[in-house]
Amino acid sequence: MKDTKIYFSLACLCAFSVANIYYNQPLLALFARDFGTDAKHAGSIAMAVQLAYAAGLVFFVPLGDRVVRRKLLSILLVINAMASLAASLSQNMEQLLLINIALGMTAVGAQIVIPMVSLMAPPEQRGRAVGIVMSGLMAGVLFGRILSGAVGEYWGWRTMYIIAALVNGVMVMLVHRLLPHNTPSKNPVPYGELLRSLAGYFRQESELRKACLCGALMFGSFSSLWGALAFLLSRPPYQYGSDIVGAFGLAGIAGILVTPFIGKLADRFTPQLLVFLGSICAGGGFLLLAISEHYLIALVISVIFLDIGGRAGLVGNQLRALALSESARSRLNTIFMFCYFLGGALGTRIGAEISVQFSWFGISLLGLATSLIVMLLNFHSVLPLFKQKHFLSR
Repeated sequence: MKDTKIYFSLACLCAFSVANIYYNQPLLALFARDFGTDAKHAGSIAMAVQLAYAAGLVFFVPLGDRVVRRKLLSILLVINAMASLAASLSQNMEQLLLINIALGMTAVGAQIVIPMVSLMAPPEQRGRAVGIVMSGLMAGVLFGRILSGAVGEYWGWRTMYIIAALVNGVMVMLVHRLLPHNTPSKNPVPYGELLRSLAGYFRQESELRKACLCGALMFGSFSSLWGALAFLLSRPPYQYGSDIVGAFGLAGIAGILVTPFIGKLADRFTPQLLVFLGSICAGGGFLLLAISEHYLIALVISVIFLDIGGRAGLVGNQLRALALSESARSRLNTIFMFCYFLGGALGTRIGAEISVQFSWFGISLLGLATSLIVMLLNFHSVLPLFKQKHFLSR
């Protein structure tokens, strides 16, 4: 029970940290309107935040293997709070874009916490522990989109950034209570060597490369929908505002509820099976998306399927990456999450482009193609499981 409370506290920390990179998505149409620009230009904000997040993973998260994580996280939260206040004062799209780069780079707190959890938990409970913390992270994605959609619609997008700064301030005060103390190594690896080792791990570990590719494809296809959703729903026949766009994040409740179960499934079977099943679930969601222009219920169910499938893929791919080395988990997590968010950034940009030319059907086709690729990449890994006589009864 005590361990569960610790994991829950860390899940809350992850939630509020990661929410910072999702506040912008329901607000994209408001940015375009206020600054007199088009959908493609406004969509570059969402892409820039995710690219910046990937950069933050490379430059900041590896430090978790050599410094006190509480101090590192506190510094990042303070910078993020200041950047949020600056965003609320932006006078043009260029300023907002640059400030969002700073926001993205310093919103990596969850990725400092997750490797710690994988070390804290006993091996037989590692999937469950990571699943609980990942539930918090995904709740942050949900919270960020819903809150910003509502605030943006009724009080303006600038108010949302002020609220984000206040939330970060509260987190700074609480971080020393929520985050366990880690003792830095007496002979820490030099920072430059830490960064160079990232490329070495990527070259040497084929399983890491496969996890990175599958994660990037799954998150990229999911992000292509969210990169286009604000614009697609603002058109006929729906013509919704940012509050309704953000409310679609409520579909993520289903994913939050199943994430601990997903972690237990990884403990019982293999992370590769999670990825395979997640790609099947996501493929079903993208099939439904093809008719979402005419049936709102199809869109709701599609987002639920995509959220559950994406969570299964994230937990599975992350576990298979972290299992490769106990002494380098922050760096392994850095490599995986860098590729993951690089895929998300590219997907966000591609989604904005496709939505202009091919609307709902284009996003659906892209997602189906990526889901099929992930299925094929993991098929040989899970085939022995399906051949086991007692597989379904395990």
